[in-house]
Amino acid sequence: MAKKRFVVEDITLGRGGVILSGPEAHHISRVLRLRAGDEVVLVNGLGQEFDGVIEAIDRAAVRVMITQDRSPKTESPVAITLIQALVKGPAMEEIIVKAVELGAARILPCYTSRTIPVLTSEKAADKQARWQRLAQAALKQCRRASLPAILPPIPFAQASALSSQFDLALLINESEADRGLKEVLREKATVRSVAVLIGPEGGFSAEEVIAAETAGFTSVGLGRRILRAGTASLAILTILQYELGDLG
Repeated sequence: MAKKRFVVEDITLGRGGVILSGPEAHHISRVLRLRAGDEVVLVNGLGQEFDGVIEAIDRAAVRVMITQDRSPKTESPVAITLIQALVKGPAMEEIIVKAVELGAARILPCYTSRTIPVLTSEKAADKQARWQRLAQAALKQCRRASLPAILPPIPFAQASALSSQFDLALLINESEADRGLKEVLREKATVRSVAVLIGPEGGFSAEEVIAAETAGFTSVGLGRRILRAGTASLAILTILQYELGDLG
């Protein structure tokens, strides 16, 4: 049976023993009911994972002795930043989870003119914390060792100004009939970093498309059918990992 995996973000190479507390300790002791002597895998979210053996468990903490460390080759050669307009309900959470599974390096929520809801700063912080917990769970499930950063939501103008940081910056535009993703990818010889800007369920306004293109984003379509925001996110991540990354 595969060893259970747990995220311990402050663990570093060469460390002997690790104390787990909080949700991961609760999961070990109260949910999974592991015992001293059981083997586990700890992941630091920075690209390393560690084999360990549980030494002791009490009500508040679990002590694990590290037996081996390694840097698994589970990260894509292309760093994809998903800039996702906020969408309603559980759809945003589903996008976060699937983006982690599909190898996104960073997830940046943003507000657009058609975004629902617009969060207060307190609500945004709560959402970000929950998204990070979901990302950690997805990290364990898909056996990644690097935890994608889930950043606080920012306005569309700030998001569109980031294009110069990437080898390729794409805006997914359902109204784009002349330029498809396949065509754009064929024009690029080497791509190591990509930003993908995806709108809410109502899509981008014409003004937002112009502003993003002026800032350096390339507007592309994904075909003749209109995709929901979550479907578009998964489709573009899958295509990019297949064409530029390590999928398939």
